[in-house]
Amino acid sequence: TFHQIASKKNYQTTANLSKFSEFNQMITSFNSMIKEIAERDSIIVQNQERLTLALVGSGQGLWDWDIVDGSVFCDKQLNKILEFPENELSKTPSDWLKRIHHQDRSKLKKLMVRNLSGSSEFVECELRILNKNKNWIWITLFGKVAQRDSQNKALRMTGVIFDSSQKHFANEENKLLSDIFKNTQEPAFVFN
Repeated sequence: TFHQIASKKNYQTTANLSKFSEFNQMITSFNSMIKEIAERDSIIVQNQERLTLALVGSGQGLWDWDIVDGSVFCDKQLNKILEFPENELSKTPSDWLKRIHHQDRSKLKKLMVRNLSGSSEFVECELRILNKNKNWIWITLFGKVAQRDSQNKALRMTGVIFDSSQKHFANEENKLLSDIFKNTQEPAFVFN
């Protein structure tokens, strides 16, 4: 019975009662514990599904940086945004930084350092990143330190990324049109 539960995570298994009352209490407690673990597992699975649906529905990809071991986790949606097959994206922060446009790197580094040191609550940054096809796309990155040790040292940072290329180019187009209208004395017609 214990082997089925521990190795196979079979939480449907329960122990049988014996004729000794002390054992009966232990077995009843054990069965209650197994039921509670199964309910918690079910809640965790439901919450993971909700989070995945929310991220996919909003077009956001999740990233999670384990600062201690230096690895970066990226979910399926983030891989999709950057046009990578699942698990092909690099798992190191230095490789990620190389993908960031050179004009945007220092801005991102400053924001990350401020958040890591605790002088800012979160990071929010629009920047260019190289996708799988070697094209620059605009993304908006949100994140924050999610875990610190007892000395307030950052252990983990997590956040989301979404493709903001269309928004960025629409803003650029609006700015250009505004500049044209401000600087012209003659009537103008704009055709799309």
